[in-house]
Amino acid sequence: MARRGENIYLRKDGRYEGRCVKGRKEDGKIIYHFVYGKTLSECKHKLTQAKVLYFQHEGGCRIYGTGTMQDFIDYWLYDIAVYNVKSSTFSNYLHYSNKWIAPFLGCEILSKITTEKIQQFINHLIKKDMSIGGSKNIYRTLCAMMKVAKTFNYICANPCEGVVFPKHSHQEVRPLKPAEQSYLEMVAKAHKENIGLIVLTALYTGLRIGELCALTWADIDLTKGNLVVSRTRQRIQRVRPTAKQSKTYVSTNSAKSSSSARTIPLPPFLLTLFKQHQPQCNCIHHVFHKNTKPLEPRIIQYQFKQLLKKSQIKPTNFHTLRHTFATRLLEENVDIKTLSELLGHSSVKTTLDLYGHSHYEHKQAVMKKLGKIARSFS
Repeated sequence: MARRGENIYLRKDGRYEGRCVKGRKEDGKIIYHFVYGKTLSECKHKLTQAKVLYFQHEGGCRIYGTGTMQDFIDYWLYDIAVYNVKSSTFSNYLHYSNKWIAPFLGCEILSKITTEKIQQFINHLIKKDMSIGGSKNIYRTLCAMMKVAKTFNYICANPCEGVVFPKHSHQEVRPLKPAEQSYLEMVAKAHKENIGLIVLTALYTGLRIGELCALTWADIDLTKGNLVVSRTRQRIQRVRPTAKQSKTYVSTNSAKSSSSARTIPLPPFLLTLFKQHQPQCNCIHHVFHKNTKPLEPRIIQYQFKQLLKKSQIKPTNFHTLRHTFATRLLEENVDIKTLSELLGHSSVKTTLDLYGHSHYEHKQAVMKKLGKIARSFS
């Protein structure tokens, strides 16, 4: 039958068939996409949608380097991301790309990566026993990468859209029990090194380990009795290190977010300890240091593990102290908004997601109070 409009014709079975260029094979031969409709207008509508999806393939998508995902990863990291994010964020991008994204997708042709392939990648991460939070961080990095690829016409659609993450049950944070905290505090107060005061500060301010490392004496107002959090200090990967450079270095950056910058009132006993710890000379700027040089997170982590051994408390990470701080405040019925601001969370929702579930001992105490009320009716 005669064609009706561009690339549309009436079939013998009474339907209309349309086609457009979908892409090309490795030998250059055209790959067509076909649509069908009971009416001419229906077929035209479907063909228009198909052309919107595949129009970039008519001349072929732009190709960076050899066209592989690995080439684009390197381009995105070193020509785009490195100039637009903080060094700590770039360090995370670099880690996620080199350790996870490149090994799984690096050899793929960028323009041929599908949503199904991305879903397989996410499933691969989950099978590796990675947490949902960790896999989502990698996924967000990949999404940012693919968004740029689409903007620059290297792909016609972002294959990350439509990926599904498995449902996961809420994992309660595990703070120190009151008895564990009391014994740890006793050991920390008797400890003359930095780590003793560091642990007590974390337990009674909720500061992150990087925030503690970046704390200077200028941040602490011993008269008003508060401290200001405005920076974080962490070890990050170096961008393209030379043969003489180490792969990582310690960097001090602005606070994690605008909400992370905050002022925290100090409890009287901690204020007294800071006054006792205050240096006599002006050459020492950081509160926690060794030979005038500020401590870094991995040193504190190591010292904390040694302190746990002395306290005979089972091994846990330093971040547990922040969880313990939040839990003790909730036990004292501190409102969630105040807690969220003290922790420097970006929203109350973040605080609720982490601490909205009371731990068992607190639930048990509440039920005992309820039991006392019930006995008054007997």
